[in-house]
Amino acid sequence: MIVATDACLPLPVLGEAPVSARVLINYELPSKETYLRRMATCLAADGIVINVVGGGEVITLKNIGESSSLVIAEMPINISEIL
Repeated sequence: MIVATDACLPLPVLGEAPVSARVLINYELPSKETYLRRMATCLAADGIVINVVGGGEVITLKNIGESSSLVIAEMPINISEIL
């Protein structure tokens, strides 16, 4: 599991391999570009992203999903349903 900051992102120029976490938690909603970069460099193919959002960020998150063809859904009460 990774709780995301930009520090978790590998730098290709240094030859570091991408991280392959099953769970990526964004505790602050990043920009669309950063969101997609984190998914590409930190997340395993079968991984999930958990976004902690509030208020106006819900609309921003929906816009990221719609413009990127991502499936973004509200997390169920019992998270074992998604793991």
